[in-house]
Amino acid sequence: MNKKRIYLILLVTFLVITSVWSIEFYQNSSIEKVINNQNQEAIKILEKIESHNGVFVIYDTGKYIEGRVLKKGLLGWKITNSHSPIINGLNFKNSEAMRIDYIGIMSFDNGGYYFGYVNPKEIDRVKFQYENFNVSYNIQSYYWYLPMLPNQDSGSFKAEQFSVILKNGKEVFYPFEELQ
Repeated sequence: MNKKRIYLILLVTFLVITSVWSIEFYQNSSIEKVINNQNQEAIKILEKIESHNGVFVIYDTGKYIEGRVLKKGLLGWKITNSHSPIINGLNFKNSEAMRIDYIGIMSFDNGGYYFGYVNPKEIDRVKFQYENFNVSYNIQSYYWYLPMLPNQDSGSFKAEQFSVILKNGKEVFYPFEELQ
């Protein structure tokens, strides 16, 4: 074979590989595109929590909220196998301030996150406490999230560790029976 033919074959091969990579990378170039493609419906990203192990994303489909972990690679963003249970929000806007089925758990990065729906008209803060670990989320919208204890992949907690603070200052503990 002559040199021109070899160069032509190499050039065509390079262009095909580059084209395939470009198309794949473009389809996975943003977190929003990847999650939209996965769900086959328009989503609204609520939070992106970055870590050295990826990004934990909480999103709303209009019917439910869910959490996913994504990692960026050579071909763009990819969803890992881990995802949270779906938190159904169809009846959310016409119901209680907080319910146990409005809470999701996502293991991620040697711990994870609690997240979910909340009624911002009635709830001021969501709070989790355990010994020296004390975190809270000031409610500004209809969702919230809190980190779990480090190395606590199961997400289990005792009722006295998880609470909501009402607008009037009263603290109500899990399972929020006083709010039902």
